[in-house]
Amino acid sequence: IALATRPAGDLRAIVLVASFVARPLGLLGLLFARLPLTTVLRIRPPLWILRWLLMESATPPELVADVLKAILKVQPKVLASRIREVLTVDRTDAASKCPVRVVCVAAERDRLLKSTVTRALPGYFPHAETMTKRGPHLLLQCAPATVRAALSELGLFNRSEEHTSEL
Repeated sequence: IALATRPAGDLRAIVLVASFVARPLGLLGLLFARLPLTTVLRIRPPLWILRWLLMESATPPELVADVLKAILKVQPKVLASRIREVLTVDRTDAASKCPVRVVCVAAERDRLLKSTVTRALPGYFPHAETMTKRGPHLLLQCAPATVRAALSELGLFNRSEEHTSEL
């Protein structure tokens, strides 16, 4: 969002997927940010928690394992810092100054972000386009083709491009 306030090059739009502009847990997030997250994050998260919180029961075990591997590659201190940043972020000023097209894609089965957070997202942008797609918080990982097709219908991909790379 901050980068889009001063677009460079051929930036035509920003797409926010399962996202937010300001503290997704409100004041509760500020309290969580004060917890000893580094210590908690030293514990390997059980696969069922990752699946329940970020994915869904139909998510292939290989994807769940890949998510766990990615998490375990990051030092707990770094994860804690990123989580604190997420819990305390406020980009409402930048959002109100965003001059490019904004598309907000909410995940229908997002257990991490409350639906009120994702429904409020368009309110921060003057002309945001919104859509909800069936899937969990990790929507781009669990349903990339669905999201790509929806964004393509909105004209966000150059139709003359031959590539079919995933998001």
